[in-house]
Amino acid sequence: MDSLLATGLTFLFCPGGRLGKMVSKGIGASMIDIKLPPMRRGDPTWSTALKYPRQGYWTEHDYFLMEGQDNGLKELSNGYLEVLPMPSLYHQGIAIYMLDILRDYLKTINDRGRVSMAPCPIRFTSKRIREPDVFYLSEKRLAQTATYPTGADLIVEVVSGGNVDRRRDLITKRKEYAKAGIKEYWIIDPKKTIILVLTLNKATKKYKVHGKYTAGQTAISKMFKGFSVEVNQVFKKR
Repeated sequence: MDSLLATGLTFLFCPGGRLGKMVSKGIGASMIDIKLPPMRRGDPTWSTALKYPRQGYWTEHDYFLMEGQDNGLKELSNGYLEVLPMPSLYHQGIAIYMLDILRDYLKTINDRGRVSMAPCPIRFTSKRIREPDVFYLSEKRLAQTATYPTGADLIVEVVSGGNVDRRRDLITKRKEYAKAGIKEYWIIDPKKTIILVLTLNKATKKYKVHGKYTAGQTAISKMFKGFSVEVNQVFKKR
């Protein structure tokens, strides 16, 4: 399902939309219950859109039912399905570099946890599922994980896309990850050439800035003593 269809889902079911008044109250409506408008060039494919829940009513079950239906990155936030922009080659280069350097570090300290990357959904609640660019699961959390992990111990997000996407990583996820108890959150911002390392205050369930690192500096982890990353190397073109 592409971004146009995701937008169409909201438009389709909103009170002022073309079909809003025709949809019965609740999560959705049967195709039999709805009289579709005449097809017009440029319109979303309404018959496909009607197969999915209304925005705000998506659940964990609905989210995983879409598995295998398309290859796009999707996240679930408070019952709303968010279709993410496909990452650029540069974005992926940064994510893979962070994956590799963190994995190498874990080997040096004989840590039995695991570091992985998107696409891999992480469940926070039945209505909130995220796909972080890179994440670390402790040995204890890994032992409790079946198909997909619930929560993580460290998350890395590479900021990309437009204002909506930047706000998601810089503001929305900062609040969500803190509330979920993610101990450390790294925000890598290629546009501003900044790495922000946030650590969790368990008492307040809010992040405090451990360090804000720019070109020429070295970003340092609080959770992993001895783990550091040269900012210039992270933003190096590969």
